Amino acid sequence: DPTIAMVRETLPDAVVQVVPDQKRKAEAMDACMQTILNTGCAPDAYLIVDADCLLAANYVEEMNNAMESGAEVVIPRKLIKNWLSDKKEYRTLYANCSALTYAGAEEDLPVYSPVSLDNPNPSPLLPIPSPKEMDPTPYAPHPEGFVNLPAKDATVAEYPMEYRDSTIYVKVEKRVIHNTNVFFTWIQIADPSQMRAQITRETSPVKLSQRLKAVVAINGDYYSGRPEGTIYRNTELMRPAKSVRQRYDVLIIDDEGNFHILRRPEDDAFLPYEGHILHSFLFGPGLVIDGKLMTDDEDTFVRNIYGSGAGMGLGNKTQRQVLCQMGKLSIVDDSIPKMKWKVTNAMKEVAGHICMSATYNDTIMGQEITAWFALDMPIPYGPDVYHGLPGMILQIDLYGGGQIYAAKTITMSDTPVKIDKPKYKKKTKTMTFAEYNAQVYKFMQDMKKRPGGMMF
Repeated sequence: DPTIAMVRETLPDAVVQVVPDQKRKAEAMDACMQTILNTGCAPDAYLIVDADCLLAANYVEEMNNAMESGAEVVIPRKLIKNWLSDKKEYRTLYANCSALTYAGAEEDLPVYSPVSLDNPNPSPLLPIPSPKEMDPTPYAPHPEGFVNLPAKDATVAEYPMEYRDSTIYVKVEKRVIHNTNVFFTWIQIADPSQMRAQITRETSPVKLSQRLKAVVAINGDYYSGRPEGTIYRNTELMRPAKSVRQRYDVLIIDDEGNFHILRRPEDDAFLPYEGHILHSFLFGPGLVIDGKLMTDDEDTFVRNIYGSGAGMGLGNKTQRQVLCQMGKLSIVDDSIPKMKWKVTNAMKEVAGHICMSATYNDTIMGQEITAWFALDMPIPYGPDVYHGLPGMILQIDLYGGGQIYAAKTITMSDTPVKIDKPKYKKKTKTMTFAEYNAQVYKFMQDMKKRPGGMMF
């Protein structure tokens, strides 16, 4: 192809990739896209153009205008001239093209990074109320905890939206995928008892969350319209098992916060969970169970059942909700390993104390961590697991300063504080720090292999 030599001659800085033995243009395009993605760069947009096309002078400007208007993919009207043909009639041939060979790179899916809650073991816990008579909680969300929360009269929302206090963190991001608004909501809580349900005829989660002072409200299932299914709410058995074949999948949330999906279960399938069920929801189908993507061998059955409910059929163009647990809950039961810090000469003031800096190479997360420790507080501790310096760590800089934990005020007290070891049930998995770090390292390596990031 002469265009290869022409590009190399006129654009010496261009990256020219030749795909040997290609049978179709899509193979070349896919190879090119994979090369770009593997470099780690994140362009705002891709312009895919045949090498022998002539672009209008305002082509880039018009493409930019189209993308800024909210378009995900733009297919322009193309007038093609084949300048390499020896036949005059082909050189003057114009054609209107209505198709685009598109190499499907992964969607720009958001990735969630867990945060450290200031009060991960809240005590005392409020008792779980009856789902039939749940009063507003005696506390309310902190107004200052909301970020980018739209006003009541706002017509456009800004993302990401966030809420954070000492026991809960919520983050909402928005993407447009296949011309559909998709909202990703992550909820990180300190204790499973913060997940509460109420039986109500109110169909608006907005009104319900305002009345109950909830941070996040999600519509549950309308189980009263279906005869089958064992239903729990707030540990209370709302409807016992009936001798009816279960047609729908069931989601159980246990008292440790773990999700369990039962595929069209028989009544006795609930027996192993009795005494530990916080909620059970009747919907489905289960999409991913224990990390495995479900490819139902009863596809016709599933379509018939999930296509028969009011407004819930697979063919109905209606809103969908997908709930998932981000990872298996586990307890790290071990002594905290020593950290090899390198003290530097940098100094600054944090919360009224002169601090010196030290760096630590975190090989698990692949980053250099900077700690600022107080010279006048000879206590070798700090936030989260960070410790081992000759002074209290008052600030931790992660991800090159992209995430910072810093003390605002410090109150000294002579009263001893007793910290009790957290209690947890036997079925909660325990692991050592070495096992935990091995899992984190494997997770990070797997995520790096994905060109577009992590899918959950």
